[in-house]
Amino acid sequence: MNTTPTPEHAPRPLRPRARDLLLGLAISVLLAWVSGLLFLNSVPPLVLDPDTGQYVYPEGSHVAYRSEGWGDSLAGPHGSNGQGWAGLDAELPVVFWGDSFVQAFQVDDDRKMDAAFTRLCQESDAPCAGVGIGRFADSLADYYFKMQRYAPLLPENTTHVIVFGQLTDTLPDQGADCRSRFMQTAQGFALEERFCSPKARWEFVRSLLYRYRLSFLGKALNVAKGVRLEALRPVPNSAPASASDVKPSLDPPEQYEAAWAYLVQALADAAHGRLMIVYAPQLLPDDPDAPFPPPFRNPQAPYLEAFANVCNRYGVDFMGLYPEWHRVWSESGRTPFGFANSRPGRGHFNVLGHELVARAVFDRLFD
Repeated sequence: MNTTPTPEHAPRPLRPRARDLLLGLAISVLLAWVSGLLFLNSVPPLVLDPDTGQYVYPEGSHVAYRSEGWGDSLAGPHGSNGQGWAGLDAELPVVFWGDSFVQAFQVDDDRKMDAAFTRLCQESDAPCAGVGIGRFADSLADYYFKMQRYAPLLPENTTHVIVFGQLTDTLPDQGADCRSRFMQTAQGFALEERFCSPKARWEFVRSLLYRYRLSFLGKALNVAKGVRLEALRPVPNSAPASASDVKPSLDPPEQYEAAWAYLVQALADAAHGRLMIVYAPQLLPDDPDAPFPPPFRNPQAPYLEAFANVCNRYGVDFMGLYPEWHRVWSESGRTPFGFANSRPGRGHFNVLGHELVARAVFDRLFD
């Protein structure tokens, strides 16, 4: 007997019901949302601080950073790190100025250099405390204007510590868009304050992503359109600091002394004479031709010595940390840069880096 089904009796292909599709979509969105909470960056929108005229993250807002390191930060008053602003009540308040290396979203607030400095003060019963004020892509020109903008909020006896890692920051006509500039002009040199207001539409989008913890949507847009919604900013991220950003073979150090003199004197005046400049370069530069292991003597040593002499001339304490980096490397094989989820020995300060900067500043102040 022929049992071949006739066309009208053939089995119909299985089709997912609308309920199954919706359930699968809901589960997928939930998993993406949870994964975003755990593994993606979450950065709040920027707001204008009326006391300083700077765009900062709202006080108390939470920043989760996962793309390099694994840090959770709370924005403090006026763009400061965490809860360190209370350190201004100390007998000797110390403000750390810097770019993303001081902002340090890669580590928790209690691991940043200002918090590490405060712990050293407490452990030594020293009457000091640290406050960190950092912003990505800032340079020495920005700190000149920010020290003046923040002056009404800081005690008169505040010691200012500038932490930077690129010698190009000390040269004219460098820096990023929407950041203050140190320029060479026909009359000599000049400092010009520059900043950009964040675009309203991007801040609106970022506020929605932040409020509803939709980091995965920001990541999806990043992949689809190349828009970094976890860091929607008016300027690009600063490049990692490098020990070889100025080539010794190009120009003699003496060529830069006039520019350095103008810049250092301006910074000293803005800090009212209480200024320390800390040079913390990358130990392992990204240059594939760089020697490995790193040389004992920083390739930029002639420039650093000349810059240090200019600092001394204007009463500014200068400290280069490359020897300390190399000592730690030689003794332990550890570097102050890099994380388990980033390139080893490169990138931003890890916990060790923050501790070494804090220790170096503390020892210099109380030596």
